[in-house]
Amino acid sequence: MAEDLGFAENETLEERAFDYARTVALSDGVFAIALTLLVLNITVPSLAPSQHSELGRRLLDHRSEFVSYAISFAVISIFWIRHHVFFRG
Repeated sequence: MAEDLGFAENETLEERAFDYARTVALSDGVFAIALTLLVLNITVPSLAPSQHSELGRRLLDHRSEFVSYAISFAVISIFWIRHHVFFRG
């Protein structure tokens, strides 16, 4: 019967128990990668040395990217927090 479930007969109940800490650590890594990939989509405007005074205006031209990044970051962060709450409870 134990071999049908993928366990060896000499494994203890502790060894058969689901390791929540490893699952949470793996999911933390997945969330970290997702949040990192969000940053890669933000483009930085290229400016010539004489155009540095235009940086503020050029960044404002990309405000939709920053807003979508902030919303995506918030949503993924909420999922991450809820995931931790789920595994604590």
